[in-house]
Amino acid sequence: MTRKPPPKSAVSHTTGLVGLAGLIAAIFAATGAGWPMGTTILLFLMAPAASMIAWELLVARAYRRAETGLDFDRPAPLPASLRRTAVKLAGLWGTWLGIGLFYWSLRTYDTGTYGLYLAFLVRLLPMLAWLSVIYVLVIDRDS
Repeated sequence: MTRKPPPKSAVSHTTGLVGLAGLIAAIFAATGAGWPMGTTILLFLMAPAASMIAWELLVARAYRRAETGLDFDRPAPLPASLRRTAVKLAGLWGTWLGIGLFYWSLRTYDTGTYGLYLAFLVRLLPMLAWLSVIYVLVIDRDS
């Protein structure tokens, strides 16, 4: 019996290497800078992500491939898209809420390194909520 080859990856190996380069650049930028821990963590998270997003949007343009199902020349009708977006966001935010309640109920995660992480996450949540709305509106297409 012959095996089917795996499907083509959505992103290239180059995208991963660009992200690695962004992380290495962030490490060099943060070394000896004396920044607060929260700023350094945010830099280490955002530098690889921003570099990979920029690479994909400006160079690789994988989102323009027909296999993605995204046809930017034919946008979804807005009312239908808004209803579907609301349902998807309710599911996403409900999942985040469930995970947050789980960690909140375990008082082990209130102190030490975990306390710093949770404080950072609480600061980041409003931005993640707004970005999730934009992301789902752009990606969710009526097929």
